Amino acid sequence: MRLPLLLLAAAAALGATELRPSVHVSGDAAPETPLAAGRVTPARSLASWANATVLPPFGPPPRGYEPAQWRRARGRVTLRGWLTCAAGAEAGAPVFALPPRAWPARDEPFRVTFRGAERALVVGAADGVARLSADSAPGAWLPLVSLEYDGRHEGEL
Repeated sequence: MRLPLLLLAAAAALGATELRPSVHVSGDAAPETPLAAGRVTPARSLASWANATVLPPFGPPPRGYEPAQWRRARGRVTLRGWLTCAAGAEAGAPVFALPPRAWPARDEPFRVTFRGAERALVVGAADGVARLSADSAPGAWLPLVSLEYDGRHEGEL
């Protein structure tokens, strides 16, 4: 009796929106997973992460750190990951580009403090390009931890 409760808890943790009755398997057939059998329907919020297009002079983080990524779920776009600026950059320099599906409904400014230094960028509604709104020193890291905004409406994509 504990196994069905564990499956139910796991399905809830994965964002299941609907549970269907179990399918019983007899004989030597391998049981299907709940998702493959159609008993668990994941919510749209389980959108997968996609890499942003990083633009020079910014580059990927060192090995072991997440790259700059985005996902859209229920109309909200969330950013995560890390970037490094090898050569330094002036305000207005492009940092990364997003596909139209991830463009904001309006320009979205962000300020992030990391190791006592503030970094600032704006994700543009017109082109989906994030640009620095303050100078960046050589070797600076730019964390995109839990930055989130309203994406364009589906009809505007």
